[in-house]
Amino acid sequence: MNNYYVGLDIGTDSIGWAVTNESYQLAKFKGNAMWGVRLFDESKTAQERRGFRASRRRTFRRHERIEWLQMLFNTEIAKKDVAFFQRLKESNLYLEDKSTAVPYAVFADDDYNDKQFHEDYKTIFHLRKELIENKAPHDIRLVYLALHHIIKNRGHFLFDNLGDDFNSVQSFDKLLYALTAFLSDEYELELECTDAEKAGDILKNKSLSKTSKSSQIATLCGITPKKNVQQMSIIKLICGQKVKLSDIYNDKALDEDENSKIDFSSGFDDNEDAYHTLLVDRYELIEKAKAIYDWALLADILKNERYISVAKVKSYEEHQSDLKTLKSYVKTHCKVKYFRIFRESKKGLNNYTAYSGKYKENGKNGVLQQKAKQEDFCKFLKNELKPYVTDKAEYAEMFSKIDNGSFMPKQIIKDNGVIPMQLHRDELKQILNNACEYLEFLNEADTDGITVKDKIIKIFEYRIPYYVGPLNIHSDKHWLVRSNEKIYPWNFSKVVD
Repeated sequence: MNNYYVGLDIGTDSIGWAVTNESYQLAKFKGNAMWGVRLFDESKTAQERRGFRASRRRTFRRHERIEWLQMLFNTEIAKKDVAFFQRLKESNLYLEDKSTAVPYAVFADDDYNDKQFHEDYKTIFHLRKELIENKAPHDIRLVYLALHHIIKNRGHFLFDNLGDDFNSVQSFDKLLYALTAFLSDEYELELECTDAEKAGDILKNKSLSKTSKSSQIATLCGITPKKNVQQMSIIKLICGQKVKLSDIYNDKALDEDENSKIDFSSGFDDNEDAYHTLLVDRYELIEKAKAIYDWALLADILKNERYISVAKVKSYEEHQSDLKTLKSYVKTHCKVKYFRIFRESKKGLNNYTAYSGKYKENGKNGVLQQKAKQEDFCKFLKNELKPYVTDKAEYAEMFSKIDNGSFMPKQIIKDNGVIPMQLHRDELKQILNNACEYLEFLNEADTDGITVKDKIIKIFEYRIPYYVGPLNIHSDKHWLVRSNEKIYPWNFSKVVD
């Protein structure tokens, strides 16, 4: 056979090929031109599999923290209620499947059961608030339930550099300085704010629109929107507006990507990996801007309160008050719509049934056809209640909250993900300090001088350092040196070299 060339065009899901002679003329084999293409399924990255693995590990570690907490409380709780932990474990089972054979999930005393418990504490945040503010002796099981909730939902660890005493005002100053210093050092952009405290108040103000916020903050920073496009786009970003990545980075090439726009208020979590892949090293600017946006969400959650539970109880009471006002208005001005707003459940209907997630059918829990977010619910009310009738001051306030999307806040919301662990830890320590006065076992120390109270705090704070690697010394991928003693949060530094 004479000399020949093979040409390959290799893609992600195909390979084109051709064979020619030395004059670049297609060769033939059995009368057929030797060129073609081979098609195959495009390869996938490990991103999806990695997501499942990370979720599985988070779930395992959360269960592990709860098991450690139960281990510390087991002896003392068994003196009062030997089946307490078993009932909690089987709380999601039908009565016939439970080993305890009682219809209650938490309390099953002769004089106190779940019904009384939920009357006393409407939500878990009511219980946490009670244990923080009231130093009087409480049932050990109540203390456990509050600690259980805090350790299970302990917040993120992104603000370790802000110190133990987490103060929202101080943290905003640090976050704003981090952003402005980064812009100056990396992009030679000046974004100095003349009044950081006022800027923080503007970001927290739920009555202001996103456009109004960005306009007022731009004024504080001395920014002219048309002349300072980059700075203005960053201000819009931290205010929750949708902006072009090309404006943020002054790079028109970014307009060609399908994720060319970014918006923290909607869709960011779903596309975060795509932004990271697109921007690579430049993504740090997005992280610093997101930290400020998250701070504003956190300030709205806290409502000027020190403790999360106190703020959440306020949200519960505000929701209750708003519901009462809405029902009063509907019964007075549009009674014919009462069933549609409060009772009906069908797809595409973002009414209160869809928003609250509770649907009654013939006096029993029915199948919910639709779920709604707060913004969807407020949009639904706008359409149903217009034209507004503001013959009472409370109605005017209600419509103002509906228009800015803050009507009927809920305790469990997506934005809870911005709560840092420092705030949860603050509550944990206060509950433990009060409980130590009437639960003596919390003050008992082991041979190393570590009290049960300290161990509980260690459980809350425990994270395996990234540089340690697998804790299992039988793994061929481990590199740590450790003793054979079992690892707990309170002995980690002792066991692991």
